[in-house]
Amino acid sequence: MTEVICRSSERRAAVRATSALTGIDAVEYRRYADDEGVDSSLPARPRLRVRLLGGAPDALLQPRAWRIEGGRRIRGLRVRAAELVADPEGDQVVELDLNEEGDASTYTIRLIRDRDRDEAALEPLEGVDPRYDRASFTFKLDCPATLDCAERRKACDGGGTAGPLLDYTAKDYASFRQLLLERLSLVLPAWRERHVPDIGVTLVELMAYVGDHLSYRQDVIATEAYLETARLRRSIRRHARLVDYAMHEGVNARAWVAVCSDKNDRWRAADVAFYTRVAGWHALVSAESVAEAIEAGTPLEVFLPVNEALRDGEHIEIKSALGRIRFYTWGGEECCLPRGATRATLQIAPDHEDPSATAPPLGAGDVLILEEVLGPRTGRPEHADPTHRHAVRLKSVTLAHDPVVEGEQRLYDVEWVAQDALPFALCLSSLNPDDGCEPIQDVSVARGNVVLVDHGREVSDDLGSVEGETPIATCEGPGRTAFTTVRATRLRPQLPRGPLTFRAPLPSSNALDREAAHISLPPAASVMLRSDPRAALPALQLATPAHGAVPDRTWWPKRDLLESSADDVHFVVEMDDEGDAHLRFGDDVNGLAPEPGTAVKAHYRIGNGPAGNVASESIVHVAVRSGTSGHVGVRNPLPAAGGQAPEPVDDVRLLAPASLRERRERAVIPDDYASLALRDHEELQRASAALRWTGSWYEVLVGLDPKGEEPATPALRATIELDLERYRRIGHDLRVSAASYVPVRVRLQVCASPQYQRAHVRAAVLEALVGRDGLFHPDRFTFGQTLALSALVAAVQAVPGVIDVSVLGMERLFKGDQGELDAGELRTGPLEIVQLEHDPAMPEHGVIELSIGGGR
Repeated sequence: MTEVICRSSERRAAVRATSALTGIDAVEYRRYADDEGVDSSLPARPRLRVRLLGGAPDALLQPRAWRIEGGRRIRGLRVRAAELVADPEGDQVVELDLNEEGDASTYTIRLIRDRDRDEAALEPLEGVDPRYDRASFTFKLDCPATLDCAERRKACDGGGTAGPLLDYTAKDYASFRQLLLERLSLVLPAWRERHVPDIGVTLVELMAYVGDHLSYRQDVIATEAYLETARLRRSIRRHARLVDYAMHEGVNARAWVAVCSDKNDRWRAADVAFYTRVAGWHALVSAESVAEAIEAGTPLEVFLPVNEALRDGEHIEIKSALGRIRFYTWGGEECCLPRGATRATLQIAPDHEDPSATAPPLGAGDVLILEEVLGPRTGRPEHADPTHRHAVRLKSVTLAHDPVVEGEQRLYDVEWVAQDALPFALCLSSLNPDDGCEPIQDVSVARGNVVLVDHGREVSDDLGSVEGETPIATCEGPGRTAFTTVRATRLRPQLPRGPLTFRAPLPSSNALDREAAHISLPPAASVMLRSDPRAALPALQLATPAHGAVPDRTWWPKRDLLESSADDVHFVVEMDDEGDAHLRFGDDVNGLAPEPGTAVKAHYRIGNGPAGNVASESIVHVAVRSGTSGHVGVRNPLPAAGGQAPEPVDDVRLLAPASLRERRERAVIPDDYASLALRDHEELQRASAALRWTGSWYEVLVGLDPKGEEPATPALRATIELDLERYRRIGHDLRVSAASYVPVRVRLQVCASPQYQRAHVRAAVLEALVGRDGLFHPDRFTFGQTLALSALVAAVQAVPGVIDVSVLGMERLFKGDQGELDAGELRTGPLEIVQLEHDPAMPEHGVIELSIGGGR
């Protein structure tokens, strides 16, 4: 019969289901001596095992019913015997004993009525399906083959005719044009026209143009397939993501804005926007004036309140008494706040609208800007140092009272976080030598009503709608339509305006409270202007209104859709080399795909990178859409900071391949816990970790040494423990604690120079040891650091007026001499830190016994 090749197996299944029919399903060749338990010295007996599609009638067990055809060297193979054998799969299997083994060519075995008849008289055996009455096989299975053993569908694939000889090096318009003309000269020799107006030449040039475009597309795809050769920013971003490297698109700038008003007010943050200086504008402007200025192309930058930094996340509280706050010096003159100060006393004027109010106008978490407003030597505003301005976040506010002064005082002791310690000495009052040494008061003041703002203007645009394609019918078989669907086109809109704002979220104390109720310490003001660009997300939100059975949805940006489920309304923003933003939605597997007919509206912000790093005194206008009741003034005493440009693609090529080895994401050994704590928390000076066996399991003890003199607070310890949990190794318990301080007792004998008073030498020696820059300052020692005798002697010997120094004792307090002086050093454990404060109020923190000889 004619050989027909079909891709389906319905016929085979039909024969199996028919009890009256059988056929050859497969042929297996084996040798008798290859069977287990058979003596290998016996001559091999070739056997064929024929697997049948149906039953095995008695006629199939007759050798005359089997005919073997084919062969090149060995022909005329015959079946000597046939028997039915058991099969573990339940099929009918007939084993045929052959007279000899064939060669390496292909043979065909057939089921016929009588094998001894002539070829023309052969008829299929009764009860055998004519489609499966024969099968091909070979005797040489061990021969090496380089081709796939699967059946080639040459008939279904259109035959194997050779194509024309073509020049596959053609890659551009000119070479494609020449190739087409040469081909047409071969197939259409009568066509010899080569003039440009000819329709044939026009078609050739059109095809050459299309070929050039497709060739360029192939080259682009091949180029963008690898990180080393990719040129497009979007391609490089995706390659970097495969190695878990987050390529950033920059981040917007932040600034502190101080607001003053003669009335108490409460603004809705969504109605407020701040603007850089525009000539002719007042401090308070209308939103309509701003829109007209932007439409006219007036250069200005827009800053909006950061809701996460507000008390309730929605409103800005303005208090008239906080526009200018005096420092209270307790009657002193020539006063200052020293470098490193973290507390002060403020005198706040009464509330004009409610003079009897007693509640503190300030609270923990509020930000103040300490500012020098007068020249310390002249008292003139233009001589004030503009670099003597510093933002601090308050940690506590308590009511104070001066018993010497009568009457209403309204004094408040404020303390701010250690990370915001003053980086310079701030003058509070002084004497004017040019004016008869008259006192100059209020050299510096504090500014309240401070609002954190970030760069970026809000805009809205329609991005079009999702269109549908022609209905598509899919088939499961002849006459069986599975379903008909409308496939939506892939929506890849581009934002019409830019640059798109990328902003990083602030660490929220409220979010921390949900994890651990005792964590409520707000971040320091010094770190709130800095943003991690790799944590920044686009300030973009999409809305799709309801239509038909599709509900209205709000779509949120993500860095990628790898963790998005099929129902998540997420999208990804990809920036190109021109700074344009392209949006990519899900595919109903990773992220939801918008349905046909869905209209998309974008609400986003524009303004990003270093353009927002404006100088101080640049943000001087505010617009309040809901209105305000008083006269308002705004300014940014400190320059905006934190705005960063998008990461260059060359940096990504350099850093992405090594990012897997450089960034640690798991804690395996104790040092990993310490390094992770230091990496993620700038308020730490040092950290150390040790692994210990509790008797039942391993426990990792992490010790913290924060910057400054204070030990790690419970809030800081809880925060770090929460952060380290995601890196913790299975089988390790984690415990974070403050450092274990080792109080030290030091006994010194100092000989002073005759030209110096002993009291002055004593004060200088103590300053060299426990002063702000002394040897035993808390930031000078860390975990496991040894106190060397030589360092102690060198620090004292360097004091002016000291002739000689003798160390009489150096030991742990309350422990006695343990040989430290003889060894020349005092050793500490891996979680211990040397401590010597020499504070009479707290002698348990270390003492110095100093004896001064000589001098005056």
